[in-house]
Amino acid sequence: MMSGLRMQLEPRLFRGVDFAIYLGARPEGRYATTPAFVAVEIVSLDDRYTELTQRLEDYRRWGVPHVWLVDP
Repeated sequence: MMSGLRMQLEPRLFRGVDFAIYLGARPEGRYATTPAFVAVEIVSLDDRYTELTQRLEDYRRWGVPHVWLVDP
């Protein structure tokens, strides 16, 4: 499991995920360039619903099979 990971989903689209779980080798380098097995986003008070749902959809489009949203 990795926290605070930056992911490069497209050449000009980067996302910072709260937690990512990889099955196998951990990503190396400055950014993760392969989809995680699980991406976890934790809702914070300043998150806007539209931006949050866009991030979740970006992970799914990129190929992350499990996208979790945690709302404490």
